[in-house]
Amino acid sequence: VTAQGLCSMVRAFAMLHILDKRLMEILAARAIMPDVLAKLNAKALLEIAAGYQSLGHYNRPLMESLASRAMAEDLLYTFDPNMAAELAFIFREMGIQNQALFNALEIAEARY
Repeated sequence: VTAQGLCSMVRAFAMLHILDKRLMEILAARAIMPDVLAKLNAKALLEIAAGYQSLGHYNRPLMESLASRAMAEDLLYTFDPNMAAELAFIFREMGIQNQALFNALEIAEARY
């Protein structure tokens, strides 16, 4: 599964409110693989995080990996203010406690 394919599947499951825990775990395991994680752009990262959050499916390794990817220099400054605010909300709601991430997202949110 490619980064884009993964994003599309999570988005579809979230829109249809399909929660298959086993499949969501498989997708999460694929999402945290370095080859997929490195290819996630800002929109895809947000859609995956939002999809898992809307389904109420908490996967700590996935959320921590997405949080780390969000802080990557090539990605962090591509978030628009709304994306940064939404991502910060999702990460807080999903239990991520990374103050450096939240500070960086606040800066991204205030840039515009």
